[in-house]
Amino acid sequence: MHSSHDSGLLALGSSPVSRFDYDDNRWESTAPSDRGRTYVTMNENAFVRGVTLDTNQGIVYGFGRSADDITPWQLTLFNARENKAEVLSFTYQHSAPESNSALEPIYDLTARKIYVFQHKSPTKDNAVYSFSTSDRKWTRMRTTGDVPGYRKDPCFISVGSGNALLVGGSGENFTPGTNTALKDAYLLRLSTGVWTRVADAPTAYHGASVCIYHPGSDTAILWGGRSSSINTSDGFNNGTVSQVKLNTGAPMIYNLQNNVWQPYFKAAVNNRPESDYARPINAASTLRPQNMEPEFAFV
Repeated sequence: MHSSHDSGLLALGSSPVSRFDYDDNRWESTAPSDRGRTYVTMNENAFVRGVTLDTNQGIVYGFGRSADDITPWQLTLFNARENKAEVLSFTYQHSAPESNSALEPIYDLTARKIYVFQHKSPTKDNAVYSFSTSDRKWTRMRTTGDVPGYRKDPCFISVGSGNALLVGGSGENFTPGTNTALKDAYLLRLSTGVWTRVADAPTAYHGASVCIYHPGSDTAILWGGRSSSINTSDGFNNGTVSQVKLNTGAPMIYNLQNNVWQPYFKAAVNNRPESDYARPINAASTLRPQNMEPEFAFV
């Protein structure tokens, strides 16, 4: 799940590409339809291992399945404006992520690079790699500081100002009904490779989704996946947003500036930036006290 250019949400996954409109409080398709069937023109294996979004260019980068002439996995580029996809070809490099690991990619606009947090790795090293979209070369980063321990299926997202946020995941043997899901959180300074531990999430999250309200905001929204024992909701029901359920491993809002987690926020939908990065602004959201009813919230 990723924030789009106009602060709607671009949803990518097993369902068609969709956008949630904050103003109209509803989901809509971003792709053309054929006899009522929504589709996206791309290889069915295009985004099976993670995606990331270049909001300025309207381009989605995703990891696909095997490509014998490249490596055991491939990068796929999807141009949302032209509604078409292509596989990015490059020669095998020893500094690339392990072929049989899982990957959490993010895109940094300033550096024009994809950063990848490698997990489910056979070597269990949780390495971070960068991929230059201009020269198509991989580099393994040297990381220091509060380096996160080994985990599977964490949240990993670019939060602006050259930082990335990592939340949760699970230990080596995650089993529903156990306490192996994690709730620790970290910031990674992409230019230096320094990890800093921040406030833990109130609830453990495994395989959850996370996005920034819009680029330039200091508010991250985390939801879905599993808590330590149950599935959590995907955030909408019958096309509309419902009230959050705080007793079921519900979505949470993380304020990066204050380093605090809260269950609600109020979206300032009429005060959006003209461009995602052209005019950086402070948070366009206000935290709400827990004893107040939210204007809207995610399930």
